[in-house]
Amino acid sequence: MLAIKWPENQVPDYKDELITAVNLFRVLFSYLSENEDYLKALADNKSFDVVSEDASFGVYEVINENEEIVFIKVEK
Repeated sequence: MLAIKWPENQVPDYKDELITAVNLFRVLFSYLSENEDYLKALADNKSFDVVSEDASFGVYEVINENEEIVFIKVEK
């Protein structure tokens, strides 16, 4: 869980950039520094998780760039 108190309660409009938590700090630093260069290096909006139970141990993609729940093992 995370809560951000935006200065003067002015929430920025980053709906396209902030879909998953993967780019949270790039968006936050971009807003607070008033420098949009951080937004030029956004990572893919995918989420990953380490699975050690009920499946083969490894890292799995669990949310893809289309915001769909998936379960795809990441190969080396």
